[in-house]
Amino acid sequence: MTETIPVRVQHKRMSASDWASSTLVLLDGELGIESDTGKVKVGNGSDHFSALQYLTGPKGDRGERGETGPRGADGVVRFEGSAAERALAEYAKKAEIPIYRIAKGDIPGGGVGVNATITTNNIMNPDGIKVGDIIEDYWNSVSSVNQGFWKVTAVNGTNVSVQGIGTRDFPTPYNDNELKRRVTALENRPTFDTLTETQRNSLRGPAGAKGATGPAGPRGADGDRGRDGAPGQNIINQNGGQPMKYWSGTRAQYDAIPNKDSNTIYDIYSSS
Repeated sequence: MTETIPVRVQHKRMSASDWASSTLVLLDGELGIESDTGKVKVGNGSDHFSALQYLTGPKGDRGERGETGPRGADGVVRFEGSAAERALAEYAKKAEIPIYRIAKGDIPGGGVGVNATITTNNIMNPDGIKVGDIIEDYWNSVSSVNQGFWKVTAVNGTNVSVQGIGTRDFPTPYNDNELKRRVTALENRPTFDTLTETQRNSLRGPAGAKGATGPAGPRGADGDRGRDGAPGQNIINQNGGQPMKYWSGTRAQYDAIPNKDSNTIYDIYSSS
């Protein structure tokens, strides 16, 4: 059977790149097709193809959620060899304040860049020595007097590696009284044991926060029993629960009572 189609319509089509540069304006309701993507736009009679919205259908239903996979292993954050680790290391070095130290004698060698090794016994104030500290030594001879300045480059136990960073020469003869005064002051610096009680207390920091109260101790032994108190009310009306009073006397005494109390038990006894 032969099918007859009386009318066939072919819509405007170009590649997506051709449409992007095209100045053609589609008529209102006219279709434009991207031949390489299959996407369609509907003209409005005024805008170029590139300014029109693609023809899309309504949003479909959300698909079913797949099964949850097994939990992966916990990760460990590491900065080994990273730029962050190197930056932190450099920052820590810069944050350390160098301490000025004095050698007990001359450090062999001298001059910028010269390396040497000494021990903490060669330093007047070695406590807490660290990389970056500056050490000053003193050299005195018949022909010259100078101060040498060294930078600590490594500390390994009692061994201290230093590198020369400069010298300062003095004319001869040189008056070293000031240097001797500084050395004497270091040698005579007080220790904690030689401080007075007031001086020691002045070094104390602020009091810390009060700790938590400990558990209660065991109950102590019972004390002696106290004295017995005055007798209490012990007559109760069993038909109502109110406390009752008790009165005892002769008939004459009873008759002499002008107002009898309903909550009092009157016990009349014979006078004979």
